[in-house]
Amino acid sequence: METRDVSFGVMRTRAGRFELQVNPQKNPYRGQVAVLIDSTTQSAGEIFAGGLGESGRAVVVGERSAGATLPSAAKELPTGAILQYAFADFVTANGNLLEGRGVNPNVPVKLSRRSLLAGRDPQLEAALNTIETRRDRVATPPTPPGVVTVETGGVAPKDEGGATKGDADGATAKSGADGARPTDGAGVKASGEGIDPRVRPVLEKFAQAVGGRAAFEKLSMRVSKGTFEGTSAGLRLSGTVEIIEKAPDKSVTFINVPGAGVMRRGFTGEYGYQQIPLMGFRRIEGAELAELKLTSDFKWMVNLERLYPKMSLKGEEKNVGDDLYVVEATPTTGLPATLYFDAKSGLLVRRDRTYFEDYREVD
Repeated sequence: METRDVSFGVMRTRAGRFELQVNPQKNPYRGQVAVLIDSTTQSAGEIFAGGLGESGRAVVVGERSAGATLPSAAKELPTGAILQYAFADFVTANGNLLEGRGVNPNVPVKLSRRSLLAGRDPQLEAALNTIETRRDRVATPPTPPGVVTVETGGVAPKDEGGATKGDADGATAKSGADGARPTDGAGVKASGEGIDPRVRPVLEKFAQAVGGRAAFEKLSMRVSKGTFEGTSAGLRLSGTVEIIEKAPDKSVTFINVPGAGVMRRGFTGEYGYQQIPLMGFRRIEGAELAELKLTSDFKWMVNLERLYPKMSLKGEEKNVGDDLYVVEATPTTGLPATLYFDAKSGLLVRRDRTYFEDYREVD
């Protein structure tokens, strides 16, 4: 229903802050909206009503809500009892606390037992009347309140089953919570080109270790399936992952979280996008898009010289007894990355905060 990016507020936990950012769908509903609330409206219902009301997208009709918005989780105790406990508080985009206060309607209307027995619903009537009087107005909301700037805790996919990556790539990638790149690198371009001669043998050994360039030439499409687990806003999450890749540079990732729906993120070869059921559709831009383009290259493992035209060998490091070659790689557009190659196996084991392991041979 929102026609532009809107913040509904922030959940604040011990682990950090998580913004409830809402992105519009491809074809958002642009008509009038009224939300009905009363003293029994609570939790997500209050956040929804408060968010639409503060953004100006909807008129809120009825009675003050319950004021019970603390995000909570439930845990079964050894006795069989269920313990529900709060793990965060919630603040709206305008800085209002709803806990213990509730959402105040724009159009206060009380509901009585007598009117219901008489076959009337004063709240519904008021909502319909409000929509009728606003029908001729443009459904474009007013300027939204300032978006709350927060630190977000992202879900870090962890492929438990080992992603199927053709003959040349059977590695599991694990991303740290800060794996996303800042958008201030959107316009960063390599200041100079050139591959350090000492890096070329490292890249060649890696290409051979993952099956060789000839193996990649035989492939045009790849489907990888696995599972993931991680945390977001203090909650432990798990689900399934499916990645579909097609040469030369198309990819889409489906992440299915029970209770939250299927999240989709992909690159069409022309633009990047992300769609989350609770937040909507958005186009990916800037440094995030530059990174997505790199990882969507179907043959990226044997195309590192093309993807990173400027590379230099920074030295060697030890990792649990293994020697690693450290390479600084700068793409044509975007931010530099640090690559770590195992000196013995030749395999790439780390790229910044993304770790690769469980390489295996597949059909």
